[in-house]
Amino acid sequence: LLSTIVVYSTLSKRAMEKNERLAFAQVAAERTLRVQAEHELWRATRAEQDAQRGRQVGADARSELTGNTSELFKIGKGDSRIEDHLHRLSHLGFQERWLIKRESLQALPDTVLGTGSFGIALVG
Repeated sequence: LLSTIVVYSTLSKRAMEKNERLAFAQVAAERTLRVQAEHELWRATRAEQDAQRGRQVGADARSELTGNTSELFKIGKGDSRIEDHLHRLSHLGFQERWLIKRESLQALPDTVLGTGSFGIALVG
């Protein structure tokens, strides 16, 4: 009697686990389809917006957040506004997160990862 109960409970547990896995696979497939549909909708909306603005999608890659940044990189020799350029450039760097604050860094000078012509990479 005990062995029969154990066998039936084991088979029932296996069947439940199989059903749970199938349900999870279904949910994952539905989420994948949803993401694909949302992405297609975003692309269509973006293409429509770009067409209204009179530019082609991908032809002029600009950040929606910062606009055209090429003007920030045009610094000529003897430019009297170089500090203004550098200030705006650093502001952009912090905004787009390719610059970080000095207070956020803690270098460990004893652990050098590598060196190159532009500097030294440290663990930190």
